Amino acid sequence: QTQPDTVVVLVTFGNGVTIFGDFSRRVNVTGRPLDSLASMLSEGEKAARTYCTLPVSKSAANLTACANSLTVNGSTALGPALAIAVGITGKAPGSKIILCTDGAANVGVGSLPRDSAFYTHIAIHARDRAIAINVITMEGEDCKMENLGVAADITSGRVEMVDPSQITTKVVSLLSKKLLATNVTCTILLGQA
Repeated sequence: QTQPDTVVVLVTFGNGVTIFGDFSRRVNVTGRPLDSLASMLSEGEKAARTYCTLPVSKSAANLTACANSLTVNGSTALGPALAIAVGITGKAPGSKIILCTDGAANVGVGSLPRDSAFYTHIAIHARDRAIAINVITMEGEDCKMENLGVAADITSGRVEMVDPSQITTKVVSLLSKKLLATNVTCTILLGQA
């Protein structure tokens, strides 16, 4: 309600990744492309150009329906979903990604422990485009925060461990924080003492 022109996109992950474009269309990404960072970034860029364009003022009802229909889905293609989200937001400096998970990445790029360098690489890619990656995990779950936290640290995002019943409140809190500036350089001139 306070930011009606904001474009909101829902990207879910399990055995594959699903992009809810404008919440009236869903695109599933599965199989070999999940192993390619370039493919996932490209998929996100394509989504941003073609079917992730409506402001939340026009997609809110469908967003609510999509969110209410989510179900648990096996594995955790967290890395591919994060790369797609970075691709979607790549041309919108100041964007926020809120990554919510209750498990460690185990499908595609970013699978842990073998591909822990992915999180530094994707975070630098996001930071260079002025995108913040925020991470929300569930208390008591092994989500490999030592890897996910790197993405938040590098992009000036936040890391939150929450009771599952408090996740909605935490997401709203992260979204409501206004961005003041990106890529700012400050020069301080001091007179002689």
